[in-house]
Amino acid sequence: MMRRMVAGWIAMLGIGSIAAAQGTAPHVVKYQATIDVVKYVYGSAPAVARLASGDILETNTLDAFGDAIQKPGDTLALAKGDNPLTGPFYI
Repeated sequence: MMRRMVAGWIAMLGIGSIAAAQGTAPHVVKYQATIDVVKYVYGSAPAVARLASGDILETNTLDAFGDAIQKPGDTLALAKGDNPLTGPFYI
């Protein structure tokens, strides 16, 4: 589902049209977010990937508690933090 959402945003922004106008397939940058690499503040965090104009970002996100709550009985004590952030990305 996230892939479709990102593709939709790219289409709305017209980013994919740059590569189409040049007659080339856009470059796809793939990044897999896990609980071990997410950030809780960006501040001065270094970019986890770099994209050029026209590139497509294919990534995922974690839920508000880092996917720690999986079944009934799981508590917030299992979460490393709240609102984990995927990225940042340098464009």
